[in-house]
Amino acid sequence: MWMDEQLLNIINQQVQDEEAILYEATVKNGIQTGLLETENLTLHFIEQTLLNNQIRLRLPQEFTTMASEQAELKYPSPCRPNLILTDASTTVNFAFNHTLTPLKPAHIEEYKQTMMQAIVKMQSSAQFLEDGIKEINGLPVGFFEFISPALDGDIYNLAGFTPLKGRALLINFNCFETDMPIWRPIAFGILDSLELIDSHENATHRGGLIR
Repeated sequence: MWMDEQLLNIINQQVQDEEAILYEATVKNGIQTGLLETENLTLHFIEQTLLNNQIRLRLPQEFTTMASEQAELKYPSPCRPNLILTDASTTVNFAFNHTLTPLKPAHIEEYKQTMMQAIVKMQSSAQFLEDGIKEINGLPVGFFEFISPALDGDIYNLAGFTPLKGRALLINFNCFETDMPIWRPIAFGILDSLELIDSHENATHRGGLIR
């Protein structure tokens, strides 16, 4: 009986893994073609230029800029992001911040560790998932994922960061942990579309996030 249950668990896990791979492929294709249709949602992706024409990504057309009053509630720190895009429910958010913090490619790992340590100090119960440094068209991009507690439900967070004109560019995504299976591949897929725009040389660095 125990062996039967173990075998069933293995089979179920394989099915879940195959479904996850298929969903990730569907998401990637949807972001690139401009339309993602699944059983759970429909999103139209368009290329958008943000932060004073410094970055470009493919983002859901359905997302809008979060109202300042709502932003103050969700991000009470005076150092809240420069731009927050949200869905109609305001529970799925992308936040963008070109900080004043100096950052060079060689210091990505140190910066990542510092950010993770700061989160632990603020939220000792935070649960970290994956973290690392990935190559985006020759540029190092640090990232980490974590689950944080909240009054209305645990929150899934993805933080990505890279140097932009010598300063740290932060791209943060969050949603309820219960929505993580749906939105995690989308968050990574959107990060995968990142372009850094060099206005002085009239050139762009096109990114491809390697996971």
